[in-house]
Amino acid sequence: MHDAEGFRKFVAVRGRALSRAAYLLTGDHAKAEDLMQETLAKAAAKWRRVSAADDPEAYLKTMMINQLRTWHRPRRLVFFPTSQPPDSAAPPPDTELKIVLRHALTTSPRNSASSSTCASTKTCPRRRSPPGSAARSARSNGTRTTP
Repeated sequence: MHDAEGFRKFVAVRGRALSRAAYLLTGDHAKAEDLMQETLAKAAAKWRRVSAADDPEAYLKTMMINQLRTWHRPRRLVFFPTSQPPDSAAPPPDTELKIVLRHALTTSPRNSASSSTCASTKTCPRRRSPPGSAARSARSNGTRTTP
């Protein structure tokens, strides 16, 4: 069975079983048909290798599973067709603001950046101290805290 005639005979004999397997894999008749067509097209191209296997039907079922995995593999690029391609790639609207803010934050001294965050202690929310830090600061001041 190393020729096209052998492939045709194999598909005539085992085609229905492969079709049922494709349906069980996909759960949809149309997708099963597509899966069968792609698998059989690839198998026909390398039929010598497939027919030399111990079990060509198992080989084809493995090909179906691998093809199905390829279909469900996440795509990296998604293209959205439009009627007119854009003239140029425009930056997002706030890109310039981000650049200016980043430059201002990287060029200002560290103390002024932290002090410019809150204008006064009345408008700034109080920071929570880590547990035990109040007792440590009270001990350093010479005062006692009650547990």
